[in-house]
Amino acid sequence: MFDNLGPIALLVGLLILVAGIAFYFLPSIVAHNRGHRNFVPILLVNIFVGWTFIGWIVALVWSFTHDVEGDDVVVTPERYERPRNFLS
Repeated sequence: MFDNLGPIALLVGLLILVAGIAFYFLPSIVAHNRGHRNFVPILLVNIFVGWTFIGWIVALVWSFTHDVEGDDVVVTPERYERPRNFLS
């Protein structure tokens, strides 16, 4: 089947294949690079439902949500003051 193709055509075909796979897994790549807490579920949605356009869009939007590790804000009070009673 590929007997008539030259080495450049095979290289171009291989590059297109790799680019297509990378594009298909773009939601998972984005989630992993952002440190998303739900990376594994996004990956599973991408693998099992990503072949449908809707599933791929859902995984992509989910990967861009702001649910990343290390974003928790802890607020500690400087000093607790007892509320004053208006009679005292």
